Amino acid sequence: YKRQLSQLTLDDLLASVHEVLQGENGSPLATRLSGTWPVAMIDEFQDTDDLQYGIFSAIYPNSNDIGLFFIGDPKQAIYQFRGADIYTYINAKRQVTTTTDSTIQSLSTNWRSTPAMVQAVNHLFGATDVFGNDADIPFELADAAAPNLAKAFTIGGEHQTPFSITVANPADGKTDDITQAAMEDAAETTA
Repeated sequence: YKRQLSQLTLDDLLASVHEVLQGENGSPLATRLSGTWPVAMIDEFQDTDDLQYGIFSAIYPNSNDIGLFFIGDPKQAIYQFRGADIYTYINAKRQVTTTTDSTIQSLSTNWRSTPAMVQAVNHLFGATDVFGNDADIPFELADAAAPNLAKAFTIGGEHQTPFSITVANPADGKTDDITQAAMEDAAETTA
């Protein structure tokens, strides 16, 4: 159907570029692309899939003349339904740290959140092995930005806790019970 209409989807375009870059004409294309755009920054890299990573790896091999920057947080990987794979992130991180003289930088200041929220997140995720892989997905404690130190989340003039956690553990293990408990807790918390 797509051939009859001479159409390509975004996935078709990615697959075609990947195929060319891996083929015998891949090297000249990669050289031309990296020559045109000698630096690339991939934001939200945690949502990258193997095909996309293969494209950028071919265009930006280890070289002092070009640069490839990955910007992302594996703890925010949410697009598995679109093909994103946390293992692509982990494999890229391993490759970068073992095959190049690159460094990994982490932001240590949170410019968006109140100090109470930053402290709560630090407390929640600062425990050992929260994500099941501290070596590849470490949690780095953060500080609230100085302008946020005087800020607090308030409703009707009353300070609110950053978030609350309710642990649901129904005796029979039915997810319907957990869903019902979550809805009741949310209604009670926001009422």
